[in-house]
Amino acid sequence: MDNKSQKIRLQTVQFYLNNKSSLRKTALKFNLHYQTVFRWVKRYKEGGEEKLFFPYKKPWRRTTQDLEQKILLLKERNPGLTLIRAKEILKKKGIKISLKGIWGIWKRYGYTGFTKRDICSNYMIYIPWTKEAKNKYEYARRLFSLGKIAETAAVLNSMPALPKNEIISKIPDSFLNLKRRIEKIFSLFGEIPLGFYQEKIRNLYEESTKEKLYYSALRIGVFEVIVLEWCAKPEKILRRVEELKKIFRKKRGYSSYLMFASRFGLLISEGVAYAHLLKMKKAHRIGSICSQLLERQKYMPPYFMFDLGVLYMNLEDLRKAEYWLLKSVNKVAKELKMIINGYLVEIFIYKGEYKKAMHVLKNVEFAKWVRDSQKLILKAIYFLISGMPEKAISFSTKAISLIKKEEINSYLFAPHLTIAGAYCSLGEKAKAANMFKGIISFLIKNRQRKEKITAEILFSQTHRLKDTITVKDISPTIKLALFVKHKKYRKALSYAKRKYLLAFLYRYILFFPETITNLLEKGENTGLPKTMLRLPVFNRKIPVYNIKFMGKLVVYKNQADTH
Repeated sequence: MDNKSQKIRLQTVQFYLNNKSSLRKTALKFNLHYQTVFRWVKRYKEGGEEKLFFPYKKPWRRTTQDLEQKILLLKERNPGLTLIRAKEILKKKGIKISLKGIWGIWKRYGYTGFTKRDICSNYMIYIPWTKEAKNKYEYARRLFSLGKIAETAAVLNSMPALPKNEIISKIPDSFLNLKRRIEKIFSLFGEIPLGFYQEKIRNLYEESTKEKLYYSALRIGVFEVIVLEWCAKPEKILRRVEELKKIFRKKRGYSSYLMFASRFGLLISEGVAYAHLLKMKKAHRIGSICSQLLERQKYMPPYFMFDLGVLYMNLEDLRKAEYWLLKSVNKVAKELKMIINGYLVEIFIYKGEYKKAMHVLKNVEFAKWVRDSQKLILKAIYFLISGMPEKAISFSTKAISLIKKEEINSYLFAPHLTIAGAYCSLGEKAKAANMFKGIISFLIKNRQRKEKITAEILFSQTHRLKDTITVKDISPTIKLALFVKHKKYRKALSYAKRKYLLAFLYRYILFFPETITNLLEKGENTGLPKTMLRLPVFNRKIPVYNIKFMGKLVVYKNQADTH
């Protein structure tokens, strides 16, 4: 109902009540039927403006509030509970209710009746708007527009379930009950600092488990695990996953299909954690399980296609990542579509499709915590491969500053790798080595094993890995780095093309320039872009000048520093 309609209703009712007018005289004044005036006055007397503007009549056969709470608690205490099993438990307690009756209650409170195509890790996206929820929310919006925060919160708190909306994130926690605070934390994803967000979401999980609201704890726990992915805490992810699996196992012998979203979300996070720990065999096995689970679905949820694409990004299987991302991109909401396009730009950069990547990059978004820094990282890689190392250093430095501000540690290695590669491209390998010493210490401290091994391969004197790692658990980028280090360049080039890792090869080779200069001396094709071959480290004959109009003239020596 628009503001004009609300204004007419309120003026009509107030005129009738304040002037002690008759229904017919009031109807004549406002050009309405007298029965309409009677209906509006009756609603206003029963429930004030809420009933007047947003009339909602509960079905006469609805169960009592007390019985509803008992049925809700059954599901909260045992998340895997099925409708049939719930009916059996209630029957033993002397409560007779149909399966349809239980289902109706669970639907109103957001436990079933999901919009299947929208199923994802954020349940606010896929729980349906009921007629009751719509009416109460519209009234809450009116109160909020009038600045009545406490009254708005009271209306929101009275709702059985609240789907995705624009108000909840603007209401202070002190006014909201536990269910609304849980929904609010989903709305704040990416909007507040990562460390603070992680603390808030953990507190809500602990509050839910303390109240034995295990279904709510499971939902928020799955989301907490996603946040831990951003924090690059794989060991903690696996501990949390095991903790949440115990909730699934609370009652054996039955498991509801309604648990699919939580189970799938946990599997994805588990796979990401194993990939970060370089337990690649386990991670790939989870990827295969997730693929099979999705393909068996009658309605394949596009949000989970996206999640699977992200898992394969972490597995560095960029072909499969591209497949699932492309499959999902046109089936999701506009906001997520922009983010998926951001991941696709990353793949285009890595596989060497630079023009396509730069064209798409203009109209994409990245996940909120790295919205600006990720664009800078990808542009820096592009500038380095385009033969502009100074620009690559500048953009990478800006990205590092933003990443540190938000404490997104898992994103720090990429810009450092680009900066080090840029210094090497200018013949300043000592400068690159000094910078990498610091980043290796950081990687060890933050247990970023894959990145630490890569850094050590690029700068260590030995050809052997210090870190014990089996062949089956070597990630594609580590394998590529070893090919380059061991002077197996042709194999590295072929592997990079097959695995969509050309952008990694182009950065790695800058640490071992003699491989390219030797090929150039023999007159052989290097497979590198011409822009890179003009870099000082590969070009010994032509002097390269870097002019800064507000600074000193810098002349880089054309040298290929041997390893």
